[in-house]
Amino acid sequence: MRVPDHQKELSRENLNKWLVKFLPKLKRTTTRTAKCRLICSIERKDFSIDEYAQYWKEVTFENGKCRVHAKNLLADESELTNLQAKTIKSNTHLHGKLIQREELRAERGSWCLPAPLTSQVISEGGEALVLSQTIAGYEIAVRVHAFDPFLFTYKEKLKNLTAIMHLSSDFEVANEMNEKTDTMPFHANIVRNFGNIEIYHKEDVEHKDCIGWITLMEKCNGYLRKKLRAETLSLQERKEIALGIQKGTKYLLQIGIEHNDLKPDNILLLDGVPKIIDFGLVECGSKKKSYRQAGYVRSGSKYSDFYNLCKLLKIYYTEILHF
Repeated sequence: MRVPDHQKELSRENLNKWLVKFLPKLKRTTTRTAKCRLICSIERKDFSIDEYAQYWKEVTFENGKCRVHAKNLLADESELTNLQAKTIKSNTHLHGKLIQREELRAERGSWCLPAPLTSQVISEGGEALVLSQTIAGYEIAVRVHAFDPFLFTYKEKLKNLTAIMHLSSDFEVANEMNEKTDTMPFHANIVRNFGNIEIYHKEDVEHKDCIGWITLMEKCNGYLRKKLRAETLSLQERKEIALGIQKGTKYLLQIGIEHNDLKPDNILLLDGVPKIIDFGLVECGSKKKSYRQAGYVRSGSKYSDFYNLCKLLKIYYTEILHF
């Protein structure tokens, strides 16, 4: 069964017109360096053995090769991606240099948006931004996420990028983990992605390294945490919300996605119906490319192994505590 496409206004034509005007407005700063950019490119990598995404410690970029080491062993060797080659060419001092994974800096950059766009911001972080947009008369939430530290900064020119748009109508409804068709999550208690725009470098003609997303989502009108704090929910409403979260979580597990950051902040309400959001820290047992195209699962071995994710969660919460 195809994912229902109720919002016919969100056609490729209308979205492309909106995107042309929207992209130039996205400006941000980064406190990360070219070395950080290379480390982040490894964190997006699909290793030949997923376990190495947890254990890798150092990497070298030399003579057209990327060599990743884990536990004093060569864990992975591959041709340089377009981005890696470009970064090494512009920073020759990094050619052949042993780069430690622990040298990745925490992101302290911020978004620098024009005033009209600033007024539409729903939430903001160094790498990700969620704002409200009206497209063809339909109000949606737009999540912009930079996987590459330099994306949307002055260091990365818009003309060097290409955007690939995937709409929900391109996919079948996901029912189980090992389906062979192109499917995406679709459930009453999962925030719906109407579409997802993958961003690549223009020279990455095989689209091997996605460096950012612009995800078009249904816009909710309530926050579970605020409702709980205000103590305005009846016992029956609390039960219905809890049951909805349980159903959504069960469905995700059924299709091979484990959400590892469930908390009140990541549950929104749409006319009282709970919607699970924020798929930044998920473990996916499926290698389905369509989950990535639809904007639910990040690329890289890190998101396909529980122990890899545990390391990511540790880093994530360490940065929060640092603040």
